[in-house]
Amino acid sequence: MQDLAVIETILRNRHHFFSEIREGIALPEKMRAMLLSSIAFLALYGAVMGSTHSLWQALSSAAKLPILFLASLIVCSPTLYFFNILFGSNQSLTQNVALILTAITVTAVLLLSFCPIILFFLLTTSHYQFLD
Repeated sequence: MQDLAVIETILRNRHHFFSEIREGIALPEKMRAMLLSSIAFLALYGAVMGSTHSLWQALSSAAKLPILFLASLIVCSPTLYFFNILFGSNQSLTQNVALILTAITVTAVLLLSFCPIILFFLLTTSHYQFLD
């Protein structure tokens, strides 16, 4: 449950959260919490979206969506880090990864918030095209 407190802090008190990242306060704990919650939320959203087709598609989407976002994190982190250095930032690579993880976590929370709506329409309509 402690990991979910990071999400509430991001959403309710962004200024405090970003100042802690800037100061390097408890970065490993924050990053772990954001990573775990993002993986879980993206997997749930992927499973709901995949369930419009079949059980196998739901399982596949539940695995692929977190991998896609984490691959983006790995690919984009060095570029963001070097551009930040170029523009005079003194943030470490860990702080940059924490910032990208924050963006991924917010995206995952927003996608998860759409799951009840998707499930409602999945249960009440019979046409897949309605969800597109």
